[in-house]
Amino acid sequence: MALHRLSPGIVLLGLAIAGCAAGGTYPSLQPRAAERALAEGDIQPPPPIAPDDPALPAGISGIVADARSGQGAFDAALARARPLVARAGAAGSDSWIEAQQAVSRAEAARTPATAALAELDRLAAAASNAARALSAADALRLREAVAAIEAIAKRQQSALEALRAGLRPI
Repeated sequence: MALHRLSPGIVLLGLAIAGCAAGGTYPSLQPRAAERALAEGDIQPPPPIAPDDPALPAGISGIVADARSGQGAFDAALARARPLVARAGAAGSDSWIEAQQAVSRAEAARTPATAALAELDRLAAAASNAARALSAADALRLREAVAAIEAIAKRQQSALEALRAGLRPI
């Protein structure tokens, strides 16, 4: 088709559209470094998704249950220590020593929570040292359990600090 046969409107429209193209620099169409590395096999495929460990949820649940069951013993020891601390006399007196012993018993009652945190740390370390990683679901279970037990341990620690603050120093 010859140009002289095109209508002037179409020619003007074509020229107008050509004038709309933005000027400037454009990225190269050459392969990028990552594309070259992928083509050359330098990039390793992602590791396979780890399957859930069927024994882990029960183990984690047992550890959390142990920590929570210890809360009752801690609360009881704390309740026995509070009036003794409130009545404690001067540092070194018999009532002060009795209060110190009660505070020590309350501290010892924290053992289930601190032992549970240590056990969860052991599980996490064993998983990180194992040949296979934790599955996403198992890692989430572990993080949630740690957060729950840390909350228990933090509440217990705060209660003990408040109790100790009521004792006169030596």
